[in-house]
Amino acid sequence: MRGIKVAFYGGMTILLENEAGFKLLLDPYFNKNPHQVCKASDFYDVDLIAVTHNANDHYGDTTEILKNSGASLLACNDVVARARRECGDCVDGSRLYTTIYGDEKTFGGISIRTVLAQHISRTEYENGVASFAPPLGFVVQFENGVTYYHGGDTSIYGDMKLIRDLYRPNIACLSIDRWRPRTGKVLPPREAAMAADWLGVDVVIPGHYAPGSEAPQEFVQMMRAFAPTTQIRGEMKKPFYYIPYEVCSAEEMEGEHGN
Repeated sequence: MRGIKVAFYGGMTILLENEAGFKLLLDPYFNKNPHQVCKASDFYDVDLIAVTHNANDHYGDTTEILKNSGASLLACNDVVARARRECGDCVDGSRLYTTIYGDEKTFGGISIRTVLAQHISRTEYENGVASFAPPLGFVVQFENGVTYYHGGDTSIYGDMKLIRDLYRPNIACLSIDRWRPRTGKVLPPREAAMAADWLGVDVVIPGHYAPGSEAPQEFVQMMRAFAPTTQIRGEMKKPFYYIPYEVCSAEEMEGEHGN
């Protein structure tokens, strides 16, 4: 069994790949990401993009990747409308899927459930009208039983315990800091560590922090208090594999299989 391949690229950008090679890219933010670990053009081979909300550090390079790939998009109505507007005739509308809380869709054998995120998703149109769409979280369930939770920019809320009870996530990516000095910090390190405990995950990826932030170090300390047995996998551009219920580096797995 090869397991699920997981890679983190800064912000809340995660790439998941199942054993059949289906690639799911969440919140793709590369070209303007201050961490600058990859370019959007490195991801033209993905099969599906899932976007939690319309902030530019989450929608990011969705338009470019859609225009240069055969990928589909899963997002709320406002994000899909933005993709239609920016992609024009370059992207067939059949590749754009809207979703909302309680929804479940299957792509390439992967089940994606849309769950609550306590945040905001704001869109400003050319006529000056602003629209506030619901931000999303995603629970991704793979054929081999592995489950991944993508929090987006949610704050902590009690239903994270319900997500644990319903879906038993193994891996989660959680925001731990504000992205820019004047923006809000929806899930500071202490609450992010508590959220990891409530979710009951084996592995947590801390995301959504700017270069130079002290939040990752604080998060490590908080995890020792709230979830000491949970592994932290926060290195960017360093994939790992999750095999129920074991975590291996990409070097170990790909060396073993000769990839």
